[in-house]
Amino acid sequence: MLPKDILKAHYAEYGSQPDSWIENMESTKKSILQYIFETSRFQTAKSELKVVVLGTSDKRYIPMYQKILSELFNQKIEFTLLDIDTEHLAGAEGVIQHDVTQPLPNGPYDVVISHALLKFLTDAEQLATIKNSFSALNDKGIAMHIVHPPELEGTAELRDWQFRVRLDKLAEELDQAGIAPQIMRFESDSSVDWLRDTTALVLRK
Repeated sequence: MLPKDILKAHYAEYGSQPDSWIENMESTKKSILQYIFETSRFQTAKSELKVVVLGTSDKRYIPMYQKILSELFNQKIEFTLLDIDTEHLAGAEGVIQHDVTQPLPNGPYDVVISHALLKFLTDAEQLATIKNSFSALNDKGIAMHIVHPPELEGTAELRDWQFRVRLDKLAEELDQAGIAPQIMRFESDSSVDWLRDTTALVLRK
């Protein structure tokens, strides 16, 4: 796990982004989630959808996720966010301090989401987190781990303290563990080139 001083500096930098950047991300995230749900044919008859998001760099994303999910599903959303450090999320609802490389608390969940989380984790931590997301799903649940070219290709947007995501290796290790991943590649609705090019590793129970 990355040292807390590195994470704290990252959170401070991200938190200085203007509201316009966060607002621009809403259409990006919504289009990504909508594509994954529709392509995987995810449906539930439950009156309440239990969702957990793994990590976020800015608390402004929390009400955004809640809004997006409410728009995509005509159901009540029980929302939880797990993060290794919650100081930058002070005042946000539904936040639990937790290391996602350890089994996820308060499950099972219908939906597990991570977006640009894996680049903060080593290879072993990435695999552990993905396995934990699968284990935390209830029957017919879905877990998604969303990445972009910086993580996959090591482009300039990836910081020198962040980690590559080697999807082929992860998929092979998941197969060996009896988990069959689906890899989706598509374009999001984003004005930012590297956010438009999207890849998602999707797991179903």
